[in-house]
Amino acid sequence: MICAITGMEVCNASMYDGATALAEAAIMAHGVTARDKVVMSDAIHPHYKDAVRTFCGAIGVQVDEVPAAFAHERLDKDVAC
Repeated sequence: MICAITGMEVCNASMYDGATALAEAAIMAHGVTARDKVVMSDAIHPHYKDAVRTFCGAIGVQVDEVPAAFAHERLDKDVAC
């Protein structure tokens, strides 16, 4: 059904769930960059933050929550996203 709605050839339920999609994006950034740190704004919904922490924690990726106004200042060569 999601494929029909979105026009994608392949997808799964997480492509439709915002919290899981955000967590998978962080994991994908980790996989592509081989960096083990994610910077997350404190402005993100608490349920979404929980999903990111859970998924990233399971694979050993550190998640740093920072004030939204200063998130860009925390980006460095060790940060996946």
